[in-house]
Amino acid sequence: MARLMVHKFNNDSWWINENNISNKMEDWGNFATFFGGIFALISIYLAYRAFMSQANASKRTSFDAAFTQIFAQHHILHEKVIQYHFISYIWHGRLYRVSTGGKNIFTLCKEEYERRNELVQDFWERFNRIIGLEASIDFKNYFKYIYHEINIVVSQPDEVLNDNAKRNYIQLIQAQMNYDELLCYLINQVEYINYWRDNQDRNIEIYRRAEKHVRNLHDYGFFRELCKNRSEQHANLVRRIIGTDGNGCINNDFIDESWFPH
Repeated sequence: MARLMVHKFNNDSWWINENNISNKMEDWGNFATFFGGIFALISIYLAYRAFMSQANASKRTSFDAAFTQIFAQHHILHEKVIQYHFISYIWHGRLYRVSTGGKNIFTLCKEEYERRNELVQDFWERFNRIIGLEASIDFKNYFKYIYHEINIVVSQPDEVLNDNAKRNYIQLIQAQMNYDELLCYLINQVEYINYWRDNQDRNIEIYRRAEKHVRNLHDYGFFRELCKNRSEQHANLVRRIIGTDGNGCINNDFIDESWFPH
């Protein structure tokens, strides 16, 4: 660029000396006009960058405010679910709900899955039947809300949330859930994707959204801490859920093998 400017305003010569420096006012006027145009373009570019930076900062602030509200609703739905407590035995195919004491629904779900050798789909249908309609609706709604929380974060454009920021927000959601809750959510999502894999001809769009959510859960390491559980109790149950012990209920879409203790 510099050499081109010298050539243009130096009588078509690439060399500067006392013989070829122009003494015509119109040449120097053109020279000043050229530089004025360059500086104007630079100023416009810098102003645009400043505007976009401010606009993106405003969008990030708006998202942070919205996420605070979303996160508050997460806790409300969680409190609604953990109000259900059950005694630990089954009588005539039903669990009996108690107002205090007993086991919360997440612990019960984990223990029921642990003591039965069932495919995930069969277990999920039976468990939600025996806990009763009211508890089942709140249980499923809580997991549905987590699904939407994660999708809201992932769907943000890169200029609002880069990949590292998205990972931090998703890990914040995950950090609010204990091991039993994470295990129950894994069961829920495995049952959901298995159902739509078998019935994708009914609604291919739902199936594609479910597949995308599975990839997000894997790529952002949502179940990593569950697999790393040092007691290995939950890690062993994860292996059952994803079929690595021969149950064969699903291929290993949610989990990276390197997450397990070695």
